[in-house]
Amino acid sequence: MDLFAIVRVFYEYPIPAHFNKFWLVPLIIIVMSYNWFRYERANLYPELRKKRKDEDDNQKRKRGKLIVMGIVLVLSIPVLYGLIRHNIMEGKSFFE
Repeated sequence: MDLFAIVRVFYEYPIPAHFNKFWLVPLIIIVMSYNWFRYERANLYPELRKKRKDEDDNQKRKRGKLIVMGIVLVLSIPVLYGLIRHNIMEGKSFFE
């Protein structure tokens, strides 16, 4: 569903009338299967602990800031799109 919303932002075509979320079930199953085989099947905690144990504190902070900025960006894009679409593109003012 998110892919259609992103494409609609740029191309403004209507989402097909008979489209529903159940069409995405096979894709979701494939992604979940890949995730399970890649990350859940084997116990990766000892390897990751060894790898991250000796990591520099500055590098940890930098990566943490990047993660937080990414989350803020991902959450702010739909909000800004909604504000722009509703208030500016439809002739309404944000401050009224």
